[in-house]
Amino acid sequence: MLKALAWALIALLLSMLPEWAKAGQPELSGRWTTADRGSLIEIAACPDMAGALCATVLADQPAAGQPSLAGKQVGINFVPGKDGWSGQILTEDGSALAATISLANASRLDLKVCVMAVFCDATSYWRVAP
Repeated sequence: MLKALAWALIALLLSMLPEWAKAGQPELSGRWTTADRGSLIEIAACPDMAGALCATVLADQPAAGQPSLAGKQVGINFVPGKDGWSGQILTEDGSALAATISLANASRLDLKVCVMAVFCDATSYWRVAP
């Protein structure tokens, strides 16, 4: 009887393990802005890919003569990996560049976009309070 109770307790604890792991991991979904507040993005579940996250520009301040990206989805198919989230950033011409998102802490994310895995650029975003 005690052996059965011990196994039941172990099974219960193991079933709760994923919840404990999630509790310690900051959430990527939400609204994020650049340091100069020139761009505001929202990261949320992708409408067409279960389990993946996408990024949409909510507001921006484009340079003179440049079109606004407001309302456009610019990040697609971000899925968790060993070093953060991997996905793609869409360029103005529609091509996709490899990108990774890592959380420095609960209030700052770092986005790294690479061309041919050699030429990379990084940008930081700060969480916007709801």
